[in-house]
Amino acid sequence: MSRLAGLDDYSRRDLACPHVFDALFRAAAVGSQFRVEIRNAAGAPIFQSVELFPAAAAAMNAARTLYPSIRHEASYQLDASGGVNQIRYRIVAGGVTLRHTATFATEADAVRSMRAIIDRYDQILLGDAACNQEGFHLIEHILLRPTSIQDELMAVCLDPHGQSCGDEDPYSFRIHVVLPYWPTRFRDLAFRKFFERTLREETPAHVHVRICWVSNEQMAELDRAYRVWLEARAAASPVPTAARSALQDLIVVLQRLKTVYPAAVLHDCVEGDDENPVRLGSTNLGIF
Repeated sequence: MSRLAGLDDYSRRDLACPHVFDALFRAAAVGSQFRVEIRNAAGAPIFQSVELFPAAAAAMNAARTLYPSIRHEASYQLDASGGVNQIRYRIVAGGVTLRHTATFATEADAVRSMRAIIDRYDQILLGDAACNQEGFHLIEHILLRPTSIQDELMAVCLDPHGQSCGDEDPYSFRIHVVLPYWPTRFRDLAFRKFFERTLREETPAHVHVRICWVSNEQMAELDRAYRVWLEARAAASPVPTAARSALQDLIVVLQRLKTVYPAAVLHDCVEGDDENPVRLGSTNLGIF
């Protein structure tokens, strides 16, 4: 499949892009202490934390805790308790809170600053050559079957009355194919259709394929869970509790993967931009 799709590297490896974190965050010295900064493309700070840390490593550890949720608007909280012209915001995730040093005149100004962080994240992910790495994970469900009564089971489809709805076996003849959405070719819907059609043509007819084009955050979660599970399976002397935990984590991540689609647009009579028009019955809400 990699040969047919022109994917040069089909080795098993992590597919999330760690370069985004390195380009986005830094620890800036403030006297003998350090604060977390988020930088724009020119290297100028667009966010500086009020909180100070005793060492650069501690500041970066706080940034790493926030990083998986940095693109989610739910991670940003406005604070208007200071009154007029004293509006602040904070980033809250993973038990860590960082407040912006700046104050804003209006909530709209604060929201624009929040959006600048999300836009910078996307700019790195979608525009930096270090993140333009193609590949995919292929995971066979039969390998995730329980080996003891304590092992986690994959979800089974049941109707409200407890009856099977035709999807009672989540293991046999099923595979997951998971790809990063952000490489240049993978954002092209025509290429996606070609890849999905070719993959289904090359897959044995009795095997059901679920294809997911996932975000960087989802891919990072899958990379970690998949690697831990592989290492637990390959251990010379497997530890049952470790293998059970690894299987459970991988199943949880797999079952909540969601495909990322480009945002569709209505026809612009002025610009005439129909790059990804809204089509009745075939359009999904997108994020890029």
